[in-house]
Amino acid sequence: MTRSTVRLIALGLTALVGLAGPMGCGGKAAATAGAPKPEIDRDPIAMLAPSAVLVARADLRAVYGDPSLGGQVAAITDGLLPIGDGTWFLASRDVDGVLVAVYATPGTEIAAVLTGHFDVDRIAHATQTTSGAPVTIGAYAGFTTSTFGRVTWVALTPKMLVAGSSEGIRFVLDRLQRGAPERSLPPWIIQTLETPGASGALAADFVSQPVPAATLASVNLPWLKGLRIARVITDMLPPGINVAGTLTYADPSEAQEAAGALRSADRWLELLGPLVGGVKLQGFDANSEGDDVRCKFAADAQGLHAILSMVPRLTRPSPTR
Repeated sequence: MTRSTVRLIALGLTALVGLAGPMGCGGKAAATAGAPKPEIDRDPIAMLAPSAVLVARADLRAVYGDPSLGGQVAAITDGLLPIGDGTWFLASRDVDGVLVAVYATPGTEIAAVLTGHFDVDRIAHATQTTSGAPVTIGAYAGFTTSTFGRVTWVALTPKMLVAGSSEGIRFVLDRLQRGAPERSLPPWIIQTLETPGASGALAADFVSQPVPAATLASVNLPWLKGLRIARVITDMLPPGINVAGTLTYADPSEAQEAAGALRSADRWLELLGPLVGGVKLQGFDANSEGDDVRCKFAADAQGLHAILSMVPRLTRPSPTR
């Protein structure tokens, strides 16, 4: 997994705990302002194409308001989307929520739908990032696009902005070009995203896009073997963040093996926790029930601070070539 991919994913997933080179939507075509209908503001879920392998939602306003973690999360998210100074944009002030989708195309494509308050005209015409690097202004499907490296963003309305990889943004704009979109994600994914009381939720569908190997970034993760569906919800209640998930496998034997692997990983983390900033999972439990593994754990503020402190190193922009 490249640093730029981590950067794009972090844009939408930081609250649940982009790559150098010109790659704009439509290149340097003359900018044209889109005119989407106001009703798209009402349903961010309808913006996403149904082929997403992973979808996550985060209530960033709730995270920013957390007295222990809000400031640290704000410092991270304010640097993830490099919209220029002249736009008056500040993520920790202007973004209320984020919905992010990951698409398993030949590359990894990301589309994040941000809801909040945005100055459409200023964002569309900003020619520099917050660091002074040039922004490529382009057009696609009648919308003005802004690109830096492989991160593209489009302010659709004063209440909605989309950001992500070039192709990921096209997935959204193509839907809008056909008219006001309707929800097309599988019902179980929507149900997971809309879990009452959850500050964050994640749903992953590996049935049509299987996990190719039980590894991630060369780290052995045996519990990924045979994983078909993942549903995870979080809340921001004491001791810090609480996580509950259901992982579905092809058969009960794979589920039992995965539960054992998760319990083993928890024991290793308990031993190695002091070496990674004191990260420790409280109340960890993983048990198989038929094809499912149900697991839960909590992380206190100290452990979350340690995890969040690693994010800036992972999301630091790659040098421009």
